[in-house]
Amino acid sequence: MTEPTLTTYEPVRMELPFVAVREQDIDDELRSMASRLPAYEDVCDVPARLNDKVVASVKLFENGALLPGFDGAERVMTLGDGFMPEPFTRGVVGMKAGDEREFSFELPSVGSEGLSTMRACVKVSAVRRRRDAVIDDAWVADHVKGASTVAELRETIRGRLAEQLVAERERRKRLLCSAELAGRLVGGVTEKDVARALGGVEKAFEEELSRRGQTVAEYLDEQGIDEGGLAARQQEQALQAVREGMAAELYGRHMGVQVDDADVDDMFPGKTPEQQAASRERFVRGGGDLGRMRHLAFCEKALDEACRRAIVTDRVSLPPRNPFRC
Repeated sequence: MTEPTLTTYEPVRMELPFVAVREQDIDDELRSMASRLPAYEDVCDVPARLNDKVVASVKLFENGALLPGFDGAERVMTLGDGFMPEPFTRGVVGMKAGDEREFSFELPSVGSEGLSTMRACVKVSAVRRRRDAVIDDAWVADHVKGASTVAELRETIRGRLAEQLVAERERRKRLLCSAELAGRLVGGVTEKDVARALGGVEKAFEEELSRRGQTVAEYLDEQGIDEGGLAARQQEQALQAVREGMAAELYGRHMGVQVDDADVDDMFPGKTPEQQAASRERFVRGGGDLGRMRHLAFCEKALDEACRRAIVTDRVSLPPRNPFRC
């Protein structure tokens, strides 16, 4: 078998999108905030409909007995939010401010079989209709922690979006570096290595299905492949994982990368070094292979070095050219 090596250890070259937050992106965030935190305004002589807030005095009787908590005290309800039974909501829909209505409906009895007869006495004092909030300085001061004006809020959003774009750019950079190093690998990959990696790929696939609440059949249907296609895809992923790991190891050796206990601890969950060290101890007590974790830490640090040395060209998206201008 050919001794594994990389064809070159020169820096990886790539193009990545230039990080820039557009004013349009901030406007979209503001519109989203206005939708998520709506305002409600009273509407006069207008029938209540689903999603309206209704201020009403409500009495509810079950088989003739007044229900605790529904003794006529005024309450605010959002029609259709699921808090009140659907038959009750249907009875209130269409009422206007000042209307009184009495109606009956049936519900399954609690703690016994059969149905209970419910009687509702409702007096509506206000109907409030949802509208998107108008984001002005007063709204920001009332609803946004850490900002008191629209200008301050826009700068806060700009900073948050910029952080997200930088994080995504770094993630993309890391993926491209790993893939490029793997593409430089010559020799060294064995069927045993791929079979070992395949187990990890299959486990990750099962965990992803569980997270998404999907069955294998549903996933295959979504992807438009059969079981043979899935097996081929996982085999390809396992091979790529082996190549990327082997390439990172070779690159790290060539660059003289060193790892210490702190680097190994970074491979374990925890917000503080103490928590990470505790996670590491639990891993060891549970029979975990600390040598394997040190190897993974070495590969991660090697990839850090490849990313640090990478030569990145910014890709700027230009607006479409106007064909009517010279």
